[in-house]
Amino acid sequence: MKIPIIKSYSSFYLGLIYIALSLCVGEQHPFSLVGMYSQFSDEVYSFYLTDNSGALLPLNQYFDCKNDFPSHLYESVCDAKGVATGHRRESISELALVGKSMLSTLRKHQKQTTQNDVLIIHRNVFFIDSSTIKSVDTKMYETDGK
Repeated sequence: MKIPIIKSYSSFYLGLIYIALSLCVGEQHPFSLVGMYSQFSDEVYSFYLTDNSGALLPLNQYFDCKNDFPSHLYESVCDAKGVATGHRRESISELALVGKSMLSTLRKHQKQTTQNDVLIIHRNVFFIDSSTIKSVDTKMYETDGK
């Protein structure tokens, strides 16, 4: 008769073992010290590239990087340039500075030339306002085609 009791507690013990191992291993979700993995943000950034006609440019087709690379790059560049992020407080000039640096880094990973020399990087911010998901799309930086 003890077998049903063991089965009812087996999930609990497996959970404890998982948590103990995760804590021992270190930086594992949800125990990470990295904010993007351990905290829920009030807003979410999305980045995309277009040419001067407004056509979307698939990141992985033209650049040797994954689609999440611009999001990680954005945080790194903002930290390096001392730009405070969050709550859409970045100024247009700060976004232009960060966008220029992001495009410069992306160009270092370019694997195929685009049909148009002009590249435009956009940032789309999604946030909740009065129980509604809203977004603000901003053109960060546009290359001059040279």
